[in-house]
Amino acid sequence: VEQQGFFKLFDYIGGKNSANQKIDMTAPVRNFVVPTGGRNSNFTISFYLPYQYQQATPPTPSDPSLFTDDV
Repeated sequence: VEQQGFFKLFDYIGGKNSANQKIDMTAPVRNFVVPTGGRNSNFTISFYLPYQYQQATPPTPSDPSLFTDDV
């Protein structure tokens, strides 16, 4: 599950977004886990966007399961 989320984000920064724009990858990768017992935990994996995208509206993800969020 974690790998699926990472690769979806990697596709987003690779250009699968509304601007077809490549975005530099930043570190760290943020992981948020809500334990639900067993192997069915809820994972949210996030990349921090470079500063230039933090000051403007970042490109919208093409994948409807992805979203941008202000932290």
